[in-house]
Amino acid sequence: SEHSLGEQFFFLSTPSNQNIEIEVLDSYGYPVEVLTISNRNPESYFVGTNNDSRVMTQQTELAIALQNKGYIFRSDDYFYCNYRVIAHPQSGSITCKGTSAVGYRFRPGHMINSHHYSYRSNSVSMMALEDAEIKISNLPDDLILRNIQIDSGELHFQLNKGETIVLSEYFHITAPNNVQGFLGSLIESTGEIVVNCGSYTGGNVEIQDARDIGFDQIIPMHMAGKEFICIRGNGFDLMENVIIVIDRDSTILEVNGFNYGKFDAGDYVVLPENYYSQDDNMYVKANEPIVLY
Repeated sequence: SEHSLGEQFFFLSTPSNQNIEIEVLDSYGYPVEVLTISNRNPESYFVGTNNDSRVMTQQTELAIALQNKGYIFRSDDYFYCNYRVIAHPQSGSITCKGTSAVGYRFRPGHMINSHHYSYRSNSVSMMALEDAEIKISNLPDDLILRNIQIDSGELHFQLNKGETIVLSEYFHITAPNNVQGFLGSLIESTGEIVVNCGSYTGGNVEIQDARDIGFDQIIPMHMAGKEFICIRGNGFDLMENVIIVIDRDSTILEVNGFNYGKFDAGDYVVLPENYYSQDDNMYVKANEPIVLY
């Protein structure tokens, strides 16, 4: 993003009334620090204020294997870990999913940006917990990524244990498929990885200042569900969409109890705000696992 970054930190908390220890490790598993927290004494672990921290990357670092990015937080007790970033006037957070985020097969997602403002971007990042060969398929051939070329709708690369890679695409009037971005794509890995994805200063309305940060750590497809209740937020009507990414052929969707159609692997569906009930919720059900954004 062209917008400056402010504070970046991990907020760590626990339901335990007793003190617990959390190990802070780098992406290779080497110790960095040990923190002590309890229910009454959470901790903010500060990591930087610019785009060259262990969590953020610069544009010159995109699409290459990086050895100095990412953290692992580990404890023998239960705790919550939430990454937070401030980029005035926006801010964003990632809810770390723990071992539930580890897998081999993912369907990434992000905002559907409706206008070609150059600062709007979508990204996908991966960290390898073991040596892995990674393939991303079902990408638009004319999707333009920074520092890497798509070949027949696919990308192939290798990560060693502890390495990370970040892929990003920005919007431009000459790249119409950059609006679709990574939606419908499939990430497959031979080794265990974790994936973060989303949009940075993105927005799906054609208002220049209507933008925000929306990203998260996602779960692999073996953890995906078939039944969801979506709660409407407090944004513009055009912003309150639900994006469904289809993983398997012949997936049948129901929305609020009514048949919405049959879809195949790699399709994605955008449900606009009018599908929310008067109570500001939406019920989505499928016969196969799906992911919602």
